[in-house]
Amino acid sequence: MENWSKNVCGIGMVHLKLKLINLKNAFKTWNRNVFGDVDKQVRMAVDEVNRIQQLIDTVEISYQLYA
Repeated sequence: MENWSKNVCGIGMVHLKLKLINLKNAFKTWNRNVFGDVDKQVRMAVDEVNRIQQLIDTVEISYQLYA
């Protein structure tokens, strides 16, 4: 991975720490690009389930659930 190959200033453990920080940031970016905002997707799914549950509670099961 090119992020691991980036030059960083420091010796020993400082050098390793900086390389790991670069790698962590690269993985965070990759995760966001590949999987998207997972927290947002979960919130949206929970909101949709709550909306459907509210329809069931108020209208009973009907075709309105599919809207």
